[in-house]
Amino acid sequence: MAAEVPARLASQESGKEDLAPDGRPGFGREVDESSLLRLFRTPDEADQIFLSELRSLAEDVGILVSITEGFYRERRYFNLLGSAQRGDLEQLLSSYRAYSLDPSSAINQGQAVSMAFARMHLDTRFRTRIDILREWGYEASQLRSGLRVLEGAASSFVVLGDNQARSVARRIDLAAARLRNMRLDLEAMRESMESARTGGPDPHQVKAFLALFEIGDRDARLKAIEAERLRAQTEEKRMTSVLFTTKLKVEAAPELEWRVNSNAQARDLLEDALEALPESDDDVPAELRRLGKTKRRKYARERSIEGLELDPLNEELAWIAGRTSQLVFGEFEAASHYDRFLTLRGIRHYQEATFRERDLTEREREALRFLDQLEQRVNPLNPGQR
Repeated sequence: MAAEVPARLASQESGKEDLAPDGRPGFGREVDESSLLRLFRTPDEADQIFLSELRSLAEDVGILVSITEGFYRERRYFNLLGSAQRGDLEQLLSSYRAYSLDPSSAINQGQAVSMAFARMHLDTRFRTRIDILREWGYEASQLRSGLRVLEGAASSFVVLGDNQARSVARRIDLAAARLRNMRLDLEAMRESMESARTGGPDPHQVKAFLALFEIGDRDARLKAIEAERLRAQTEEKRMTSVLFTTKLKVEAAPELEWRVNSNAQARDLLEDALEALPESDDDVPAELRRLGKTKRRKYARERSIEGLELDPLNEELAWIAGRTSQLVFGEFEAASHYDRFLTLRGIRHYQEATFRERDLTEREREALRFLDQLEQRVNPLNPGQR
């Protein structure tokens, strides 16, 4: 796992570090596009350490998540999924959440399911990890996507501008901060494989929990089950209160709210853009249907670019911006958006290894064809070098 790293991108005027929400070195809120691109194009030793830590962070957390999933399989928690017990971790967590709202429904599913639910309910560490395990994937996606877009802007056609560059940097800092805290918490709650095999709730506790659902008197049964729910909830709150991730959610609340609101506004603009495309004639308002194809594409382009200002990591917006720009505004603007679309999907149009063995979608193939043809015209000797 990565160690502490020095700050780069320090303010020339104050000499102060640019920090992420967890107080660790980050890009900061005032960085501009040119500074970010210099960091990726000509990194010094401190920059290289900083970027290396960011690039490995999602993988570090992913390893801990995989280890945790292995624990759950050893403890037969996946029996909760019944015949689909080879399902994934997300399915397991979703099923547990659903059953926890109505525990009797789990108990009535048979011995394997009821035993799995009982042991999971009594495993405080399992319940404490739930939010981390459900949320880490989005943060990892934000971090990877942000780094990919900045790398694309530094080496290929992607153009951001200062506003979007700051937004990308801000999203990376937030995601990295959350992942670092998730890593700390998962490491703190990590158990040995021997514990995975032999540990877990005491069998007598499991038996006592299941016995609650056999109490004959309905009112007494419901009262006992509710008392157990409150006991478990209190224990869970006590444990989650000391987590790094819990504390950061409070400290970074303004940043989290900014991201949620930006994403929501971008989704609204995406819906507008999709609706305006000439190909989208179903349930389209009459005023849009009356417009010609060119005007509808211009409107869709405007909405998609507005959306990218709010969420520069939205691949659907990038695709629409590329497609409409290609048909209406010109190849270089289209190239910037198409390249961002591909970059967000982990494809570098000038590195065949990034897509050679992929089953490409029609959109991916179209964007690759467009960029390849443009590259051959403007830079045939050094593809990928802007």
